[in-house]
Amino acid sequence: MGSIPKIYDGQWRLLDFDPVTRIAQWFWYDEDKDQFTIRTVQEVEDILAANKQLEAESNGVRFGDGKKIASIPLCELDRIMPAVVNKDEDYIKKFLNDPDNRKFRTFRGRI
Repeated sequence: MGSIPKIYDGQWRLLDFDPVTRIAQWFWYDEDKDQFTIRTVQEVEDILAANKQLEAESNGVRFGDGKKIASIPLCELDRIMPAVVNKDEDYIKKFLNDPDNRKFRTFRGRI
C-alpha cells in the first residue's frame, strides 16, 4: 500500500478534496507562532455556469410553486443559513434579489 502524496500550494498542504462537492481543505502551520490555519475552498465554476444556463432557460416562464429559483454553493451557504434557520423570508428574498447574488439565481424575476 503506497503513501498518500503530499500536495502543496506554496506553504499550504492539501488535507482533503471531495470530488463531488469540489471542496478542498488546505493546512498551513506557522512554526514561529506555533499555530495552524485550515483554509476551505470550493470550485464553483460549474455550479455558476449551470445557474446561468437555467436562468436563461427560464425566460418567459412564469413563477409557480416548486420552481427552483437558486443554487447556492456550500462555501457561500453560511451567508444565508441563519435566515433559513430562523425562517426570515424577508432576508432570503433580499439576498436572492440582490444583484451581487444574481450568479446564484436559476430563475428570472424578483422574488
